[in-house]
Amino acid sequence: MKALFTTLTLIILLAGVTNSYSQSSDQINREENPEQTVLDNSPLAQLKKQIYEAKKNGNDVLHKQLTQQFANQYPEKIRNSVESFNRLTVAHQDGMKTAPFMQGDWGAGDINVFPRSIFQGSGVNQRVIDLEVDSSGVKYLGFITGDRDSLKIFRSTNEGVNWTQIQALVAGAGTMIQAFDFSVTDSANTFRLGFAVTVSPDANENDADLYWVSMRGDGTGARIAVIKPKDAGNGWKNPSIISDGWNYSAGATYWYVSYQRVNSGTGAGNQAAFSWTTDWGFTWEDDTTRNTFNDYYLSVNYNAYVSSDSLYVLLANDLTVTNANLRLMRIALGNLGTSTAWSQYNIGTANPEDQGELAVNRQNNQMAVIYRETFGVGAGNIRYQYSDHAMGINWTQGPDIAAFDNNEERPRIDCQQRQGAWRISFVSQSATYDTVVYMSSTNITSAFSGKTIVNPGNDCGLTPMPDVAGFRTGAASFGGGVAFSRFSSNNLWYDGSNVTPTDITNNSSLAGDYTLSQNYPNPFNPSTKINFSIPVKGFVSLKVFDALGREVATLVNNELNSGSYTYDFNAGKLGSGIYFYKLTSGNFNEVKKMMLIK
Repeated sequence: MKALFTTLTLIILLAGVTNSYSQSSDQINREENPEQTVLDNSPLAQLKKQIYEAKKNGNDVLHKQLTQQFANQYPEKIRNSVESFNRLTVAHQDGMKTAPFMQGDWGAGDINVFPRSIFQGSGVNQRVIDLEVDSSGVKYLGFITGDRDSLKIFRSTNEGVNWTQIQALVAGAGTMIQAFDFSVTDSANTFRLGFAVTVSPDANENDADLYWVSMRGDGTGARIAVIKPKDAGNGWKNPSIISDGWNYSAGATYWYVSYQRVNSGTGAGNQAAFSWTTDWGFTWEDDTTRNTFNDYYLSVNYNAYVSSDSLYVLLANDLTVTNANLRLMRIALGNLGTSTAWSQYNIGTANPEDQGELAVNRQNNQMAVIYRETFGVGAGNIRYQYSDHAMGINWTQGPDIAAFDNNEERPRIDCQQRQGAWRISFVSQSATYDTVVYMSSTNITSAFSGKTIVNPGNDCGLTPMPDVAGFRTGAASFGGGVAFSRFSSNNLWYDGSNVTPTDITNNSSLAGDYTLSQNYPNPFNPSTKINFSIPVKGFVSLKVFDALGREVATLVNNELNSGSYTYDFNAGKLGSGIYFYKLTSGNFNEVKKMMLIK
């Protein structure tokens, strides 16, 4: 019955959007084959490149000076955020916390995080649940309540066993929260959460303003400001947000927001918009990822390559109502905000694809896109593509994740920045029930495995996308968690499954001293083993540097128990030459040299 209801709903939605979203043959051709734009070499663009180079080189003083110089020379490019609280307010001030509604029993069943109805989403706006994890393993779970009057944020510090509400954002009288996304970043010895939230004056999700919210990892220090108010006849929709704080200091951290501009009356998209802040939301700059087309399901991410950083926006575009296609847009960070256009990669297949999400492995710069491939109304498979090529230019189709007779949909993907393990979730439908499925992989070029049913009684909500995230459960041991809504109650639930990466091995729990051994074999191509030991439990860093002292790989960057370990290092992405690997733990530091010969 549920599958029939979903099919009928989809047919009605398609019938309703045909007139609004249809595009001419000329538009279809221009969308698929965009004109190439010459690089901007104006004084503005040159200054932008200098700002980026200072950021990339870690020169925070020069970066700050050049950023201020840009603001002085081009004030029209900088937009001050407006601290407006008439439509969105903070419910809990600093120090005020709400006890969890219910505490579950880990291992004996799923955990009911919120025993009331949550928003079930509408149309293509199905991302109303967001699960994130900081680099210490603390989990954060955001969701919109059923009446859309608040966005609640919960936190768990014990692997999802107990959840505590740390903050709530409340819509003003008569207004509604329509969509949101958030991310977590390291900054100044604390964790900060950054949100992009759309809020409308009524139930019309196409008539919303775009808000920025930031807070500390415990919910304190919350600040709300308007990123961009709606303009005449248009609103903002489906935001996606990411920061580059993992790679940069607090003073050089940027936050990036991708979002859709839509006609307030029809909901038809007319721009994939982009904004970013260099000062934690006090000022904003704008760019345009694409104009004209109905681009939706936006997913933003960045990749910090050794030579340069790039920004990516994955989006779906319905060339015709029945033929949605994935597009990946890319721009070098140094070109952001200039007249240089975003590059476009048509990474889809011959069949319609949508519901895409982009993830990046910050350990080796691999990228992966998960999406739904459809074969007519009510029939979809889950597939993925990956890129291990510099700048994400070339993409390879991975093995099918789910290609069954029934319908699979609502895929999500995550690659936790400390470990490099990939995790996915999706929904598998049948005539009588919907199942949330979790899988994982430590090698994106092979396949996903460990298929696990997440939800009890196969009871999954009809429209909200479950979300998945990875986390650390102990020394060299990691897990994945999934948050989802149940159909029978529309409540919010959480469950978890573990996966252990294979690149680090704990050989013994006994170690008499700190040691770092010479890698073997040496020289090597492309893999080698690095043995080390630590006598006491503590934070361990094992990094690789090139001959110029630039960090090229982070192998270990987390707390380990005492013992001896072996790390299997694969340098397949590096060129031939001399490299140095450095072990740091407590007061111990040691560096050794190795040679890669290809």
